[in-house]
Amino acid sequence: MQEHTTIAAIATPPGQGGIAVVRLSGPESYAVAAQVFRPMDSRKRVADAKGYTALYGQFADGAELFDDGIALFFRAPHSYTGEDAVELSCHGGDAVARRLVEACLAAGAVPAGPGEYTRRALLNGKLSLTQAEAVMDLISAGGRQGAALANAARGGALAQKIAAQQQALTSLQAHLTAWVDFPEEDVPALEGGSLRQTLSGVKAALDELIGNYNAAAVLREGIDCAIVGRPNAGKSTLLNLLAGFDRAIVTPIAGTTRD
Repeated sequence: MQEHTTIAAIATPPGQGGIAVVRLSGPESYAVAAQVFRPMDSRKRVADAKGYTALYGQFADGAELFDDGIALFFRAPHSYTGEDAVELSCHGGDAVARRLVEACLAAGAVPAGPGEYTRRALLNGKLSLTQAEAVMDLISAGGRQGAALANAARGGALAQKIAAQQQALTSLQAHLTAWVDFPEEDVPALEGGSLRQTLSGVKAALDELIGNYNAAAVLREGIDCAIVGRPNAGKSTLLNLLAGFDRAIVTPIAGTTRD
């Protein structure tokens, strides 16, 4: 549990690239950023930066300036994690990004654990459990449809459907409890037909969600499939037809494609 600490980690994939992003989150995010970032405009101070603003400046490791870039500022609770947060955009490449993280750690931050930012967003009420799971689904989506489904769940569509069924069951339980515990209040009894109708409706809705989940798993995770046949039987042509573009070479010469 690190809710009272400030965490730092590289938020972009490793390797060479134009830009790398180092993310800070926690109560001391601004204080850590102030030690590793020097605004080009000397009149600007990191401590005074408002949320949803950006500053251009240089990154420092102690007294040495080693890169320049942009700092984006977020004030709690208006950030992904619900905490004060700063995103530092430096030039891409492992050496620069790692040095920036090391400078942040030397300034008082601690390394973020796997999924730490989303975990904090969940604990701080910025995401529901289904939305947190959808974040990972969106990151790992292998196609457009899978990404669209994950994005809808991340927006709360799945959570709202589940909450509606939970509310129906909660209301039913409250009515039954009041009818049993407070007979003197003349609470109307639920007729068997009405009770069965409510429970059947909830079950049908949940069965539909389960069915949709199983179907969505195919879009989210994909299907491993092998196309096997005699040479020149049309395997590459079939693959290109299924893919919608020329993925494999098509030639009358046998044995040209084997992948």
